[in-house]
Formats: sequence, structure tokens, C-alpha cells
Amino acid sequence: MNTPHFATMLLIIANVLISIKGFNDFSFFEKYKFNIAGIRKGEQIRMFSSGFLHADFSHLIFNMLTLYFFADVVIYSIGFIKFLIIYLASLIIGNLLSFYFHKNEYHYSAIGASGAVMGVLYSSILFIQICLCICFFPYSHSGLDLWNYVFVIFNLWNEKKSWKYWA
Repeated sequence: MNTPHFATMLLIIANVLISIKGFNDFSFFEKYKFNIAGIRKGEQIRMFSSGFLHADFSHLIFNMLTLYFFADVVIYSIGFIKFLIIYLASLIIGNLLSFYFHKNEYHYSAIGASGAVMGVLYSSILFIQICLCICFFPYSHSGLDLWNYVFVIFNLWNEKKSWKYWA
């Protein structure tokens, strides 16, 4: 088994450390989660910081496992810098979309790296398909499809839990 790229491990470590801080410090969690009222008051850091906070360990582990399995495909396909651009752009664009759709719901809050992780997941699917098509190998990415379905179903299932705006 290959060692994951340092960028993958750095993102996972940052997510774990910041999430644990949020688990143990309610005021930290409240200060940095995505919240429409806070963002409208000028706290734009929430658009970024919320992507490193998670509701609980299952939320954190699920996002980090997905990142662990798919990040290196993207890194080794397009390089470290472009991977970071995809990760951060997916995080910010996902939060901008949330802000757009919920801009008048001042109580709306969200947390999680799912937007960034989905950007990486879909990028990896794209790069695997390109690589396999160019190399003329027969392939089936049904394993990737299965993981994608599990990811979406898991997030929808958690909508029913107390963290309604879990992302």
C-alpha cells in the first residue's frame, strides 16, 4: 500500500484537530460554523472555517475516509497545487451556494467538509475515467459509484438527525 501524499494527510490532520477543538469548545464551534446571521454581520471566515468543523466523530470519519481514498488520485493526476485549488474552491463554492439558497434564513447553520470532499471525489472519478480511457483498459468504476451512493445516502440519512444542516 502506498503512503498517502502529504497534502492528503495535512488536510486530514487539520480537519481532525479543528473538529476535536470544536467538539470540546462550544464557543469555538459556534464562532466558526457556517451561519447566515454571522456571515451577514461580516464574519466571512465562517465560509472557510465551517469546512473543518464536524458534528461528531462519525461525520468526521466518513468525510476523512472519503478524502483519504480519493485525494491521491487527483493529486497524482494534476498535481498538489491544482488539487488544493479544487478542494478549497469546492469548499467555498459549496458554502456560497448554501448562502445563496438560505440568505434570508438567519438561523441556518451548517458544518462539514462534504462540499470540498465531493469536489475531490468527483474529480477523482473524472481523472480515473480519463486515465483508463486513454490507456485503453477495460474498466468499471462501479466501486466508485457505490461509494458515491453511500456518501449521498449517509448525508441524507443524517438530515433526519438533530443536526439538520449537516454538510
